[in-house]
Amino acid sequence: MPTVVRRLAIAVSGLAIIAVGCSPTLPTPSEAAAPPPVTDLTIRAENVAFEPTALAAPAGLPLEVTFQNADVDIPHSLRLLAPPAFQRSLLESEVVLGPAEVTMAIPGLAPGNYRFDCTIHPSMTADLRVG
Repeated sequence: MPTVVRRLAIAVSGLAIIAVGCSPTLPTPSEAAAPPPVTDLTIRAENVAFEPTALAAPAGLPLEVTFQNADVDIPHSLRLLAPPAFQRSLLESEVVLGPAEVTMAIPGLAPGNYRFDCTIHPSMTADLRVG
């Protein structure tokens, strides 16, 4: 009788291994709760400076950039420059007289470091890391 019980236990444990091996992979709680990638960015011009000065975005996803000019009666623009030398403009807003706000769409970008600047005030810059 003990031999029969042992064989049955081995057979049952073998089925459990097969059943576990065939079960679908479920996401871990941290994977299931992960927020979607950020595709909306906001950059603010205030006191003739950009805030924040460093932004990040996921690669390959369309972005929507909201440009807020909080400087009363001071014109600013927002331009996105491509790496490596930041000589090529990918996007440029109209001149915005503050206080005002504009929203611009940017197609998905390749990984890399990009730069925002103001064409009126060249010292106003912010970095965009795409990855």
